Formats: sequence, C-alpha cells, structure tokens
Amino acid sequence: MPVAAADGIQIGYTDSGGQGRTRGVQPRVPAGSLDVRRQVTALALQYRVIAWDQVGHGGTRATGLFTYWDSAADLLGLLDHLGAERAVLAGMSQGGFVSLRAALAAPGRVRALVLIDSEAGLGGRPPAPGYEQPHQAWLEHGPGPVKEVVASVILSPGRWDGWYARWNEQYAVDAGRPGAADLAVPGA
Repeated sequence: MPVAAADGIQIGYTDSGGQGRTRGVQPRVPAGSLDVRRQVTALALQYRVIAWDQVGHGGTRATGLFTYWDSAADLLGLLDHLGAERAVLAGMSQGGFVSLRAALAAPGRVRALVLIDSEAGLGGRPPAPGYEQPHQAWLEHGPGPVKEVVASVILSPGRWDGWYARWNEQYAVDAGRPGAADLAVPGA
C-alpha cells in the first residue's frame, strides 16, 4: 500500500489513478481501506478512486490523540498530495463523520457527500457503557474475546473469519507500539 506524507503524518491509501472525476472513499473503521475493495474496483471503471486509512487504522499509524477534525485535515492533505482539487467524499460510519467535517472545513473541495450509516451530530459525547467494555477488552487482549460482539455491531450477522484475521493482524502490529492502548479519538 502506498504511503503519503500529508498533514504531518504518513497516510496509507490506494489510488486507482485515471483522469475521471475523483471519488474519495473513507471506509468505516476498524477495517481500513481493505473494507472498500469491491466499491473501489467497481467505481474505478469510470472514476479516479482514492481510499485511505484514517489515523490509527490500516496503514496509517497514530502517534497521539486526534479528533475527527484532525482526520478531516489529514484527508484534505492527502487530496492535496495527490493533486485532487475536488472530490465526491463517501464515508461509512466514522468515515462519514470525517467526510462531513472535511466538507465543512473546505466546502469548495467537495463536489458531493455520500454518508452511509453515519450521523451528523457534533459528537464528543461519552461512549455508551455497553461500548466501553468491549473497547477496553480489545485494547488489552486483542479482538479475540470481543470479535463477535464487534462484528455484530458494525458488520451484521454472518461469517467474518476474514475480518477476524485482519483484526488480529492489525492488533499484533499495534500492540508492539509504545502507548498503543493510550491512543483514542477523544471527541469530534
């Protein structure tokens, strides 16, 4: 996966290239850009498609605390790096939070927004108690003990062995970084 220096960090991304209008795809997390492979493949037949990994996910490592506004700045910085002046931003879940903030921060850069299973609230409210316990278990022990709960919330019922393998792989990488358990998105 290519990495771009943008907004002071190294951002993992994919770019289909081409001269068509740009579609920026912000996947939901914790999947990263692998989450949208099928969409990228289908859209790339007609458009230039850029999928990227938000800080703390996939190929983009977090170095400290960040907000969704910081991630929106990262997205705009990546578009600058890739020479994409305007784009349609499509985001699922937290990807929608980031896409919306990018549009608010730089409305002239965004042709349109596609928000999937997202919200437009200000955020910043504390996580529901039911979410905090699995989150803490994931940080301390990896996805194993809570993978089925997480999958039921963000993926829907089904067989998700491929997802579980990716989550285990990402956890193994992240667990080796000093302070990895201290990184979080503190609010919007």
